[in-house]
Amino acid sequence: MQTIFDVLRKQISDQIETTKDHLTAGTVSDYAEYREVRGIIRGLQSAELTVSELERANMRNDDD
Repeated sequence: MQTIFDVLRKQISDQIETTKDHLTAGTVSDYAEYREVRGIIRGLQSAELTVSELERANMRNDDD
């Protein structure tokens, strides 16, 4: 059974891959756009980490 954490992680992962594809396809017009896209990827990776940490905290609370 999928949890909300699984769904969130999958959506974030899909967004990261889509953004990386945009970056590697060579469609970035200049360095400013490149930096913006890299920032988006970093933000999504941070969100992915936060979801994992929340899941761990939730599992610990369930055990108590």
